[in-house]
Amino acid sequence: MTSKPILLISTLFFALLITGCSGFKGDTGQQMHFQTINVQNITSISVHDPKGKSPSNTDGVELVRLQDKESIENVFGSLKSLKNNWVADLVGVPVGRYQVVFWQDSERLASISFGQSFFVGQGCGYFFANSVGMEEIAQFQTAVGIDEALSFEW
Repeated sequence: MTSKPILLISTLFFALLITGCSGFKGDTGQQMHFQTINVQNITSISVHDPKGKSPSNTDGVELVRLQDKESIENVFGSLKSLKNNWVADLVGVPVGRYQVVFWQDSERLASISFGQSFFVGQGCGYFFANSVGMEEIAQFQTAVGIDEALSFEW
């Protein structure tokens, strides 16, 4: 009889094999959804505070919406320049405090969330986290148009 943990690990392994993913750590940056998006297709970027969720607004309270190409390219470039240190943990990854959503008109292309010292994104059918310094988070906050210090307390 197969135990549940072995079955789970086997299922994840075969899912990764089928989808062509290279693994749960290291060179996973190319597998992130935002890595495969053409920046020219993005018409806006919104930043949300998920604490304000309601049935009519599942992303939470919108804090900022960027629609000019220069700002979009700046935000997108800062994400693509992150160290390729994306890691998936079988136990789970941290939950981001703020969410950034990339839009093409009314179509949601991808999203990424961030906390005080990390980014979380989905790629290869799993969630990956990238640990970064608080300075990188502060620079990203400025890129998305949030100048004041964000609260990272839930």
